[in-house]
Amino acid sequence: EAAADVNGQEAAEIRSTPQLQSVANLLSGSIEKFTKSLTHKTTVTRGEAIVSPINIEQALDTRDALARALYARLFTWLVTRINEIVCKLERHCSIAVLDIFGFEKFEVNGFEQLCINFANEQLQFYFNQHIFKLEQDEYLAE
Repeated sequence: EAAADVNGQEAAEIRSTPQLQSVANLLSGSIEKFTKSLTHKTTVTRGEAIVSPINIEQALDTRDALARALYARLFTWLVTRINEIVCKLERHCSIAVLDIFGFEKFEVNGFEQLCINFANEQLQFYFNQHIFKLEQDEYLAE
C-alpha cells in the first residue's frame, strides 16, 4: 500500500504483488478490477455512478471486510457440505461444539463464533494444564 495524491487528497494505491494476483485468480477476476475494488468506492445517486478513490485506512478496512466475508462464506459452505455428507437420510442435522460453557444454541453459528469457541477452549486447556501442574507439584512436595 502507498499513498498517492489525487486532486489534493490522499488515495490508496496497491502495487501489483504475487499475492494480489493469486487472490484475483482464486476469485476468478482480473487484477485490475480487484485492485480498483479495494482502492475505490462507488456511490450511486439518481442512477449515476460516481467512482472515487479511498484513503489507505479505508482501503485496509475494505481488505479486512473482504477477508471476513470470504471466511464466513467458506465456513458456511463447509458446514453445508459436511451436513450434506453426514446427514443424507436425516431431516435435521447440525454441527455443535461443546465448549467449557456447554452447548450454545444459535440459529446460525458463524465462523467468528467458531473462532471464539476455539480460543476459549485453548484458554481453558492452558488453564487446566497450569492448575494440574501446580497440583502435581504440590503433591510431589508433600
